[in-house]
Amino acid sequence: ADSTTAISNALASGKKIICTPNATYKIATSITSSTVSVDIVGNGATFDGRTSTASTLLTLGGARSTSAALTTSISKGDASIVTGLATSLISDDIIEILSTVAWGTVVGVKGEMAEVKSVAGTTVNLKNRTYDSYTSATTTITKISAKKVSIHNLNIIRDSNDTGLNVLYGKDIDLNNINVSGARYTNIILSNCYRGEVKECHTWDSWYSGTGNSYGLMIGSSQQIRVLGGSYLDARHGIANGSGVGVFPYRDIVYDGVEVNNRYGTSPATYSFDFHAMGEFITVVNCTWGNSLWFECNNISIKNNHAYEIDSTFPAIGGYLYDAGNYIDIVGNHVYAKGTNATGIRLTAATIGGTVGNINISDNYIESTYYGIQINPNDLTMVSNVIDNVIMKNNNIIWIIGIIVIGA
Repeated sequence: ADSTTAISNALASGKKIICTPNATYKIATSITSSTVSVDIVGNGATFDGRTSTASTLLTLGGARSTSAALTTSISKGDASIVTGLATSLISDDIIEILSTVAWGTVVGVKGEMAEVKSVAGTTVNLKNRTYDSYTSATTTITKISAKKVSIHNLNIIRDSNDTGLNVLYGKDIDLNNINVSGARYTNIILSNCYRGEVKECHTWDSWYSGTGNSYGLMIGSSQQIRVLGGSYLDARHGIANGSGVGVFPYRDIVYDGVEVNNRYGTSPATYSFDFHAMGEFITVVNCTWGNSLWFECNNISIKNNHAYEIDSTFPAIGGYLYDAGNYIDIVGNHVYAKGTNATGIRLTAATIGGTVGNINISDNYIESTYYGIQINPNDLTMVSNVIDNVIMKNNNIIWIIGIIVIGA
């Protein structure tokens, strides 16, 4: 039977939802909750949205609220702001700081989410220091009615080129053992979320022909998210990070012990991990992927992973150096790049006059049919790039020479 209304009413109550073990609940249209926190104990049940034609099956989380201008300009690393919005804020509230000033050379604007520690008059003290500097003339402060979202042991299925689960303006995300399939635009989206974990979740059947998306998991304009274990398979990009609502950077995202793959044979073939340019402070550790990890973000650590690059178009680990960054650490990885002209590790300057503080490529094992390690400009117009410090040591590079047949 159609359970759309029953589930919607249960969510609206704000109470914990406990599903009958292994039951199937049909969702014929879509479900949205943006006013209460969500706590679903799935018990192995299935939300079946295969007949739904909605763009998103489940949209959970919070919403934007009131806004006011930033009164006094702030510097990067400040722990307090002054705004007329202060009178409507209390401790633990989430705010959005959003500027109209460009953040980088590629796309998007300065912005971030922050948690209120205390309020004194028009001064809002923050629990963490700001990532960026902001001027009063170009910056708006918005209260986010962020809601907690907790979902455990639930299956979500679709059969359409749409979205499965979208967590928007969520706080303290707790997604554990969620299996999402057949939502071939994106199976799981976290957009503008503040803090949380995605643990042992799995996505598959994530791709359709001709798409520019088709992600297993997408994290956009979010902060302090840990993705632990799980698998994200059979997509254009198994995992992608980029811009959410407001088009400001994603930051402090950790991937630990994740298996990622994309759909081999797509046209064009592409990356399993795709870190768009609007991001910084990313960690990828103890993960396994096929094809490529590609990054255009700043400040990334890629450590102790296994990469199997079977397509010749991209490196097993690679990225564009677009904007100024403090560090790129590629350490202790096992890399197998065995496609035609396959490169193990490649970093490419893709702008003019960019500066990277430190690049450390060390202790990697690389089998490659082409370059083992390559650092170069994208083309000869990309001049005046600076790398302050490069460390390359203890890399074991094995050049794989195939069988060469010489005809008569």
